[in-house]
Amino acid sequence: MAPDRDDDVTRALRWRIEAGLARLLIAAFRALPERTALATGALGGRAVLRLFHRHRERARTNMRIVYPDWSDPQVAALLRANFAEMGRIAAEWARHGQLSAEQLLARVEFHGLEHLEKALQRGRGAIVITAHYGHWELIPSALRFRLPHLELTPTGRTLENPWVQAMVASRRNLGGGFVLERDTAEIIRALRRNAAVGILVDLRRSRKRGGILVPFLGRRAWTTHGPATIARRTGAALISAFTRRSEGVRHRIEFLPEIEQPRSADLYADTKTVTAALNDALASFILAEPSSWLWIHRRWRRSPDLPRNLYEAEAAGR
Repeated sequence: MAPDRDDDVTRALRWRIEAGLARLLIAAFRALPERTALATGALGGRAVLRLFHRHRERARTNMRIVYPDWSDPQVAALLRANFAEMGRIAAEWARHGQLSAEQLLARVEFHGLEHLEKALQRGRGAIVITAHYGHWELIPSALRFRLPHLELTPTGRTLENPWVQAMVASRRNLGGGFVLERDTAEIIRALRRNAAVGILVDLRRSRKRGGILVPFLGRRAWTTHGPATIARRTGAALISAFTRRSEGVRHRIEFLPEIEQPRSADLYADTKTVTAALNDALASFILAEPSSWLWIHRRWRRSPDLPRNLYEAEAAGR
């Protein structure tokens, strides 16, 4: 039993150190003037690019998949722009809780919000599909402040570190709300209350964990079929929403028209069609502004269209 207790103590100590460093960084970003904070965040993002080999090479591999004809300088330029933008977003995330409803709404432009409002009029809820694109953590609070009568409940994986998880949840809950676990029953109950449930769909999901193989940016990728399956079961609308920087500290949140849901006798084919359509919506934003997407995930791991050891080979070869 002693080794287990030692492991618990070590883990708790590591969590406290991580949380302490996170609080220190948040406090530093909040103390700086806003422009300086964003510039510092961009500098930090570029530092991550230089210092963290695994993240750099994984992002490079993904960029090569999407842009196979690009030269080395083109890929390098996108890497620099991408990591700098992620750094700015991290700085904004740290300062997020300081903003009042009026201040936050003053820097957000909504486009296509009528698509969500129209869908919710049916009373069956809406699944709002988004991704690690732009300042994605801004969407829940901005939407709650804009539509205070709306119940918006983003879903998310609970982080291992409970203190860091509390920091993340406090920002996702800004404006009055809570974060749902990725639990189908809880999501369905929220939709039956005519809530809008936010789901991130750009992470790889294996077949065993509810993934389906559909195209994404030119190659097949394992993608969660949860949104398509739940929408078919409940009659909820499927609405894609993405945010990206428009200028300075201003962001544009764009809601796309509702995804059409076929209802043939072939459930599997219908699920693939809808899931592919969700991937296509995200892909259109990534191709329009690739520096706004978080490229560091192994999105095409075990894709039959690519080498099986794609990420491992890339990391080992540099």
